[in-house]
Amino acid sequence: MEVYSEVTPGKLIGKIDGKLSLGETIADNGGLKSAYRAYKKLIKTKPSKYTEETGDKMFFVAF
Repeated sequence: MEVYSEVTPGKLIGKIDGKLSLGETIADNGGLKSAYRAYKKLIKTKPSKYTEETGDKMFFVAF
């Protein structure tokens, strides 16, 4: 929670309240984890010519 409280996205917005955004942060992290697992299953069943070369980079660039 302290990590997210230290983030300052811009001067107009100010600092982020880590306690206030905790639920959203947990949901975002859970969603990312689920999407990544689904991606890993997909590339096992349908690899492309780029899978070996770029590995997980393709997922995170698309994200």
